[in-house]
Amino acid sequence: MKFMKTMMTLAVGGIGLAGATGAQAIATGGAATGTFDWGAGNTTTLAGSWFSMLAADVDEDMIPETNVYTGLRGAGTTGTNFVTAGGTLNFGLANAAGTIDRPWSFFNAAGTHWNNQVLEVTVVDANTLHVNMAGWTVNWNGGDIDMGAGGPAVISNVDGIWNNGNDTLDYSAVVPSGGFAGVQYALHLQGSMAPVPEASTYGMMLAGLGLVGFAVRRRKQSVV
Repeated sequence: MKFMKTMMTLAVGGIGLAGATGAQAIATGGAATGTFDWGAGNTTTLAGSWFSMLAADVDEDMIPETNVYTGLRGAGTTGTNFVTAGGTLNFGLANAAGTIDRPWSFFNAAGTHWNNQVLEVTVVDANTLHVNMAGWTVNWNGGDIDMGAGGPAVISNVDGIWNNGNDTLDYSAVVPSGGFAGVQYALHLQGSMAPVPEASTYGMMLAGLGLVGFAVRRRKQSVV
């Protein structure tokens, strides 16, 4: 009886994982993909989406000690409010320059973000995802700066619900070279994430369910 209860619990749990919409309960440790739809940023109140650089030397001692915040707006959008100027980051694509955020100005030079390869997403738990940011690039002042060497970006749903406008993505790295070498960079996106298990993860789920069914049948046969 205990065996049967255990098998049924695993089977029901597996069905719940496979059938979750928006990956509300995708398998921990599995691979995922999806899009992060983020809202525009307001650096006055540090609301919405922005990036920052520890680059302001307030006391003019040649050592930066204050972050300079730059609000982000979606590529191809107009306006400054959160609804009309948001953007989309698709983790399953290499997003070319000019397709993620519209040009911003930092120290009087224009820049944008882009990624030259697919960003790998891993499920940490029901409310947390990690993103390997290798390939994340800042195009600024006419040149590309590789900003993909930081630790994994963390995507969280702060209220336990995905894809409702309260999800966040946070990432930090250090500028590797150039005039801002060694300066801390941070990225914050506020919006909606809809994680979807990759095909391989679905396959593992279904294989697991198949093994559970096989074990149950063998158990019944042995009892008879």
